[in-house]
Amino acid sequence: MSAPTGRQGRRPTIKAVAAAAGVSTAAVSQAFHGKGRLSEPTRQRILDAAGGGRGGPNAPPPPPPPPPTPTQP
Repeated sequence: MSAPTGRQGRRPTIKAVAAAAGVSTAAVSQAFHGKGRLSEPTRQRILDAAGGGRGGPNAPPPPPPPPPTPTQP
């Protein structure tokens, strides 16, 4: 299943992902944030409907590097 998009090249909306996965918008939000009581198959179905789940052009950026440690003079 391809990621549903409202406009060409844009990220899918939460409503479009919910419709594609057959779940509520609240379930989509819970899957994206890693919260709620969703089964793993449902969570994966939502992430797949959103465009593959992990990786890809819409993946969140990697975390920033840790701050430098202070040096002693």
